[in-house]
Amino acid sequence: MTQPTPEQMERAEKLYREHRTTGWDGADVPAAIVAAILQSDQQQAELKAHAEVLEGILAEFIEVNDDPCRYDHHGYCQAHFLEEDCLVKRARTTLKEQHQ
Repeated sequence: MTQPTPEQMERAEKLYREHRTTGWDGADVPAAIVAAILQSDQQQAELKAHAEVLEGILAEFIEVNDDPCRYDHHGYCQAHFLEEDCLVKRARTTLKEQHQ
């Protein structure tokens, strides 16, 4: 098991103190809490890395499809040959929101 950081230990101790009175008891509880925090932090780091990769791919997609949306009378995007909810427009909006 990876060694926990002081911040992770502090979180584990806080959780243990909060739940100690609710029936959690035994020497393995703090270790289980630390293990759960370590696993959660690892998963969060992996998800962040995946999100960064996907954000880069999305930015490249927008760069390739840089024409502005043009909708016909049915609401379909003619610039990107997509339906009403143009994927390129959604991608631009998503990236813009992430960087605000």
